[in-house]
Order: sequence, then structure tokens, then C-alpha cells
Amino acid sequence: MTPDPTDVTRRLDAALAGVAATFQGMTAHRQESNCECHWGSAEELALLKTPDVRLDGELLHRTYWTTDWRYPGPLLRRILPQLTRGFMAGTVEPTAGSAGIGRMFTAGRWQEWPTAQRAAVQEFLDAWWLEVFGLGGHRPSATPRIVPMYRFDTSDRQDRLTRERR
Repeated sequence: MTPDPTDVTRRLDAALAGVAATFQGMTAHRQESNCECHWGSAEELALLKTPDVRLDGELLHRTYWTTDWRYPGPLLRRILPQLTRGFMAGTVEPTAGSAGIGRMFTAGRWQEWPTAQRAAVQEFLDAWWLEVFGLGGHRPSATPRIVPMYRFDTSDRQDRLTRERR
């Protein structure tokens, strides 16, 4: 059964609100650091350690794209409300696909977070997928270009299975 697009859009809006509420007040780890010559200034790093301050688009991008954070979990929690809303609004443009965002989620180990935080992320991802696959309100910015990274050729596997069954 195909869900009603209005319900999908409502679910996504609720998921975005849930992320915002769950991660409100979060900051980067107090000992987080990064190289000023490659990442940014001490003032920009201080913004990540200040809760609920809106980051400019360039700073947000450098934050999720950078891979050498010492404490990626708290950093991801800090940027999630703005990142998820920006992703849906089209103001967060993943470079080279969604690899940078994916790396940040992986490094942040969100699946190991406390239950409420993990649930908020999971609900956003589930609602986002429904929107991406065109089951929601057809928000153009919510449906980024999805480019398959690999082409799977299953003919060899199918041939092998057929031979094994004989």
C-alpha cells in the first residue's frame, strides 16, 4: 500500500521537529580541536561549542565534510538540527554525493547513542527515505540526485546457484 503523500510529509515535518527538540542545546566536545590552517578559525570552532547558534552554510559544510574530528559524536549532535533542515530545504548541498554526510553519521556512531537520540535520527532517516522515493509532498529539494555507486551484476551468482541446485 502506498502511503498518502500528506501523511509522509507530516511524518517528515514531525521527524525534523523531533531532531530539533532532541538535539537542542548540544555542543561539540569541550576538548574538540582541529587545525586552523585546514579547517577554520578558533572563533568558528567556538561556535560549535556554543549551543543553538546558527552556523553559516560554509562552516556547516566544513564541519560535516571534515573527517579528522576527535569527537565526532558530540559534533554530529550539535549540527543535526541545522543539517537535517538544510538537507530538506536544499541549503545543504552534499559534495560528491552524500559521502561527507554519510561519513559523519558513521563516525558519530549514532546507532550507539541513547535511545531517544537514536530514535530521533532513525525516524528522520525513515521519513526522509519515503520523501526521497517520491511518496511525500514532492519537495524538489528533498529528493537529491541519487547516483548508484556500484552496478551489481547478479548473473554470475544466479548461474552458480542454478548449478548448485542441479
